[in-house]
Amino acid sequence: MTIKKLPILTLAAVLLFTMSNAQAYEQNQEETAITFGLSAERGWRDWSASYIKYRGPGSIGYGIEFTRSAYNEDEESYEYKQRDNEYQFHAPIGITENLYITPGYGIKRTHTDVTLDSREFSDSSTKQVGGLDATYIMDSGFVVTAGFDKAEGEDLEFSIGAGIAW
Repeated sequence: MTIKKLPILTLAAVLLFTMSNAQAYEQNQEETAITFGLSAERGWRDWSASYIKYRGPGSIGYGIEFTRSAYNEDEESYEYKQRDNEYQFHAPIGITENLYITPGYGIKRTHTDVTLDSREFSDSSTKQVGGLDATYIMDSGFVVTAGFDKAEGEDLEFSIGAGIAW
């Protein structure tokens, strides 16, 4: 599946799911969650924050997520720095009262600076990014989320996060 097909497939899944659960509006429950994620892997340092409105089983919510990634490599005559900012819109689909599947779609902005033998080079690019998360909201209000993101021309990335819901 290519990244360009993700919005169409997400929309089709959302429509199919909501039509099959028409009675869900009667038991609509809303919860707002704020989650944060941190990771460090092979020189990368990432942090993310999201604000998501969950609407209960059979309903579609909405939300946003921001992720900031940084990578630094510094040798004697070589320095490499990359900064990524990722912005995604999320549409969580309620599977049960506590479990949600959340497709996401947005953009990833990358800025790279390279210094090689005292010469400096810079580059920036913008790519589409799509993702799919699974979120579990415990009765205590603690939220756990894990998922995958894929930007055009890049490897699949795994992320985890935790937060609170009210």
